Amino acid sequence: MISAPRRTAVLRQMGVNESCEWDEFVANAENGNPLQSWAWGEFKRRHGWQPVRLALVWDGRIEAAAQVLLRSLVGVSVAYVPRGPVVPAGRPDLYELLLDSIHRLARSRHSIFLKIEPNEPRSAELAALLRGLGFVRSPHTVQPRATLMLDLDGGPEAVLARLHSKTRYRIRLAEKRGVRVRSAEDDADVERFHQLMVETGERAEFAIRSLGYYRAVLREFKKRDQARLLLAEVAGQVIAGVMVFAYGREGIYMYGASSDEHKREMPNYLLQWEAIRWCIERGCSRYDLWGVPEQAAARFHDEQEALENKRERGGLWGVYRFKQRFADRPVLYIGAYDYPYLRLLYLLWARVRKNKEM
Repeated sequence: MISAPRRTAVLRQMGVNESCEWDEFVANAENGNPLQSWAWGEFKRRHGWQPVRLALVWDGRIEAAAQVLLRSLVGVSVAYVPRGPVVPAGRPDLYELLLDSIHRLARSRHSIFLKIEPNEPRSAELAALLRGLGFVRSPHTVQPRATLMLDLDGGPEAVLARLHSKTRYRIRLAEKRGVRVRSAEDDADVERFHQLMVETGERAEFAIRSLGYYRAVLREFKKRDQARLLLAEVAGQVIAGVMVFAYGREGIYMYGASSDEHKREMPNYLLQWEAIRWCIERGCSRYDLWGVPEQAAARFHDEQEALENKRERGGLWGVYRFKQRFADRPVLYIGAYDYPYLRLLYLLWARVRKNKEM
């Protein structure tokens, strides 16, 4: 009897003509994420990073993948895999194969270290696997370590029925009080959104990006029909906005801002609901509210009602209380892990870059 030939894994660096194949794999993976999308790599290319897409391929089919972002410094570089690698559950062998190829790439570019932030919940097994492969838990995370998630199964009416009664009331109240939601139409709309981001950042004490950053990320994803900027108006005045992404299974409320005016009209509730509806129309099965305090997410189930009346102020707490009203469940991520190649430079980088963006 002749046995079937053994399948051989091939490591490939994906080219631009393979962008559709790449996105088909990442978008349909259970742990796929827009930060591993082709569009995100192209967007980051315009901000000083070089994206390299590595894929493990069996019989012409991608089985695991990682979009590696490389940033050159003076004679060295850093390597970063945001919300990746994308590896199927239960296949630790693929982690090892894929990471070996990433190490070769990073060393060829004289990287100080490699940082990965898997799009995975906290797991003792995955943490042990990464430690066994030489990674150390990073003191510096780039992406949120905790979020709140809303499941989108059943369509708009079913999702709306599952929301808290106060949330549904505020959505209807916003409509009655004249709030209207529309898609951004031009650069002037993006500029108004950025003004609201500045105002919100000062009020809620979080950092914001430049106007060019928001304009570029929207342009890159919108041309693939993977993002929208939605604006809430009262009497023709833009008073709130959200930039929302839809990529495969995942809808994400990535950026949001609002004015201090017209709070009684509850514009953020209707705006958030319209963003959720857009993601449902795009076929998403979950909606990521993107970033909340870890300690709040950890006690989400036990103290959901009690947190409504807590007095924590500043930072993400006010934002958390709003997001909480739309969420089903928390997600606590495994966090960031680093693999140092040049240890002394890595220790210096960790000290200098603590609490700063990569």
